[in-house]
Amino acid sequence: VTCSELLEQIDDEEAELDRERALYGNCDTDTCTYSQGYVHRQALFVCMTCYNNNNEQLAG
Repeated sequence: VTCSELLEQIDDEEAELDRERALYGNCDTDTCTYSQGYVHRQALFVCMTCYNNNNEQLAG
């Protein structure tokens, strides 16, 4: 691996991180925010595991 290849890879990774930040904002993909209600600039995911008010209806 040459220095220029390494620098190109670093630039590509930084560009990918910038794209992710623009798309997801300050979103935490590991924490369910359903109970928090509306969250500004939140990415939309369909939750297949959270239940609404502890009943048998899926929240997502």
